[in-house]
Amino acid sequence: MRLNGWQLLMLGIPFFIGGIVYLFSEDIVKNIHFLFPEYQEQRIIILNEKVDTYLNIEKKSSHYREIEDKIAARRSNATWITDTILYSKQKIDQLEVQKRAWKLQMAYPKKNTAIINGKLTGINKMVDGAKVIAIENLRVLLKHDERLEWVTLFQ
Repeated sequence: MRLNGWQLLMLGIPFFIGGIVYLFSEDIVKNIHFLFPEYQEQRIIILNEKVDTYLNIEKKSSHYREIEDKIAARRSNATWITDTILYSKQKIDQLEVQKRAWKLQMAYPKKNTAIINGKLTGINKMVDGAKVIAIENLRVLLKHDERLEWVTLFQ
């Protein structure tokens, strides 16, 4: 079976058109919106929706970042407050230990001497961080950290 010229032309035209479309496909796609104006409008609507979605996501993201920064600040403040309270409690505990640390064992008011924590001391002398101010029969006045405190026998 032989094909005449008309049949060969009809057989070749689709291949020729396909080749031209392939070569100019980018330009065809770029300029097709002139043929379909509804498509262009729909494309603009879709693009605006995507922009709105992106802006909402960006807004929420910045809001969440602010919340995370506030949480981090609160955690650091809580740590600081906790450390300060624990430090203060430790200082109070140390003061109580120091307060209980002086034990009067003997007092000699006539000779202005006393035995505190096993150490012989006198007026205006230091004993375990405290200065002896006065000595009486059953008690001794100590000055520690600008505070006066009586230490008594059998305390």
